[in-house]
Amino acid sequence: MAKAIFKEGFILELPKSFTKKMSLKKGDWLVVKLLSGKEVVLEKPKKDYWEETFAWGKDFAKERRLKPKDVIEAVKAIRSGK
Repeated sequence: MAKAIFKEGFILELPKSFTKKMSLKKGDWLVVKLLSGKEVVLEKPKKDYWEETFAWGKDFAKERRLKPKDVIEAVKAIRSGK
């Protein structure tokens, strides 16, 4: 088990033994989950994780009544640095 003191802008560095066991390499995606408001769990996503991600995005947009054009405009603004 590793310990660290959290601060804003903190970068989480996993011990080499963890990354080796999980077959992680630089740039890999991790799913972050909060359990009972006290524990953070990192999971290596399955290859089909994109389907789960897109499903979440669709639900998020629906809850906030976002239209596809709103999402496209927001993406363009972010990419342009505005």
